[in-house]
Amino acid sequence: MIETIHLSFGNLIIGALFFIIPLYALYAFKVEIWRRTLKALATMAVALTLGALLTVLAVRAGHIGVTLLCALVLLAATAWYMRIKARIRQANYIVPIMLGLTLTILPLSLIFVYLVLGMNPLAPHLLLPVVAITTGAVAESNVKAMGAYYDGLHHHAQLYYYLTANGATHREATNYLARRSMKRSLIPLLQRMGIMGMGTAPVMMWAMTMSGTDIMSALVIQLLFTGLLISAATGQLALTLVLARRYAFDAYDKINARG
Repeated sequence: MIETIHLSFGNLIIGALFFIIPLYALYAFKVEIWRRTLKALATMAVALTLGALLTVLAVRAGHIGVTLLCALVLLAATAWYMRIKARIRQANYIVPIMLGLTLTILPLSLIFVYLVLGMNPLAPHLLLPVVAITTGAVAESNVKAMGAYYDGLHHHAQLYYYLTANGATHREATNYLARRSMKRSLIPLLQRMGIMGMGTAPVMMWAMTMSGTDIMSALVIQLLFTGLLISAATGQLALTLVLARRYAFDAYDKINARG
């Protein structure tokens, strides 16, 4: 029988040592990245607290509408984060990012919980963790991907003008940048797949094993969840770029209109 994990105050104090040790190492070796380290810790704490509070709210409410609303709050916070990190100056670009996240991650998460796990897809303790994990993985890979797409605007759109000066039409130039962006999105996920179990840990598999799931079921779910992450990343990026180019009149269209 698997024991349920319950943390006491003493456990928390001992666990805090895992943060104190690296901080002391920074101090001892005079590594001047204190601000960056503290900012990362604060960001992590805020993100984890937000996810936990939304899950508690949805579980206590026990209502489908509250569960979906909490999922949308997570997606909206991620959309804001992705726009900032991708250094996209257009404030209205958050709309295609949010739509891209919502129209890919939410349906895929519902399908995964219902058809793969065979459980109630609207149960908050199942849906919200799947949405949160998928959203985090997508944000990690697609922030760089969207940045790569808009690299063509840097230095007065030097790369975009280079492509069009060498015979590419506006559509061909933006399609090239979109392919480059898609490649940038998939490479981190594929690299993680290639070294999983050696270079990176299959966290979901081991966490499920700790919680009492048999190892073979946890292994299969980890593999299938990786497929979910790849589908969500490619779908979100493709949909966001299509929506931005078609409805948000993005910066490349403005350049083309001026030209």
